[in-house]
Order: sequence, then structure tokens, then C-alpha cells
Amino acid sequence: GKMGILALFEGTVGKIIGGKVLEGRIAVKDKVKIVRGDEEIAESVITTLKHEKKDVKEARSEERRVGKEC
Repeated sequence: GKMGILALFEGTVGKIIGGKVLEGRIAVKDKVKIVRGDEEIAESVITTLKHEKKDVKEARSEERRVGKEC
């Protein structure tokens, strides 16, 4: 899937990314690449997904808002 980043936050164990799923789906344990323009700036693994403060295992583009903590 593809996710657009809307905001970055500092968490107790790392960064938290707030964003929208733009196409497809993303799920806990998915490997992700963070890209700015044409440049890959980081790689990570999704450890937690939340939708409206509830833990979820995956998010699809029709749900639109998710958060990622890593």
C-alpha cells in the first residue's frame, strides 16, 4: 500500500507517524520505506496501527486515517 504522512510525533519508544492510506492496505509487521521526493530516507517495520485511538491489525485506503509507531 501507499501512505501519505500528515504529522510526526515523538513517542516514548520512537517516532509516531500520523497519516492517510492513499492506496491499498498497510498492516502491522509490514516493512515500509519512507520516501521524500525520489529519495528513500528510511526503512522501518510497522509495530502498531491505530484508527481513532483503537488498535487495529490493518488499515485500508477507504478507512483513510491511521497512525504508526516504531
